[in-house]
Amino acid sequence: ARRMAIAQDATAVVMVVEAWARRATSDVPLDLTIPPSQAPDRQEVVSLVGEALGLQKVTFLPIRRTATGAFSGFGPDCVQNFNQMQGRFAEILPAQTPTSEEKASAQAILRAQGIKQTTPTCKPVSAPKHWHRV
Repeated sequence: ARRMAIAQDATAVVMVVEAWARRATSDVPLDLTIPPSQAPDRQEVVSLVGEALGLQKVTFLPIRRTATGAFSGFGPDCVQNFNQMQGRFAEILPAQTPTSEEKASAQAILRAQGIKQTTPTCKPVSAPKHWHRV
């Protein structure tokens, strides 16, 4: 993700990741020896990490599912006032503006990995004439 940000000369980025999460409670300390994916109290979430120069915003949205396991929506942000994250999914934007050499190097590495730069296109979407409640 960082290489893509450098190659595209990005000034802001949002990473969206589906993950398992666990939360500590005041009653029970969090057992860090059990990975969240294997914990019985795990919660399926979508993590959104947004970055811009000097800013970072993190949101964890619990995934709601029906009794059959189908997606039914998102719950409210389950971690309030969590505006800094560290690790491999954080600090995606470089601290300094990349040089033209760094940008060219990142683009070459991405091309060698089979990742091609394309120009996004927008297609008009036609909406139904009448909305029906489901």
